[in-house]
Amino acid sequence: ASYARNGEGKLLTTLSMEWFTNHYARSAADHDDPYFAPLRAKYLRGLPPAHIITAEFDPLCDEGEEYGARLLGAGVPTTMKRYDGQIHAFMSQDVIIRAGREALLDAARQVRNALG
Repeated sequence: ASYARNGEGKLLTTLSMEWFTNHYARSAADHDDPYFAPLRAKYLRGLPPAHIITAEFDPLCDEGEEYGARLLGAGVPTTMKRYDGQIHAFMSQDVIIRAGREALLDAARQVRNALG
């Protein structure tokens, strides 16, 4: 659904995602490989803690949140945060987008906490 809502006019588009996917995949078989698409993994139990960051206006938003929900369902310590009003790559604009800086600092805290 997030591809339909956010696939045009918000930096990362459905067309550009297809381009990236086609250039990243070696073959059509890669699309089902969990190393290519972690959401395709059958079993997630035993993975390390995860912190999932999503952006409201990102075509990948739903996939990120579904992956986080699956990790939680598998008993993997997982935190998730959606940044409303943000687009894909907002974290790389942390100098001008306050939410980007907040997300980077939050991710750093999560790593620090995971490492003890």
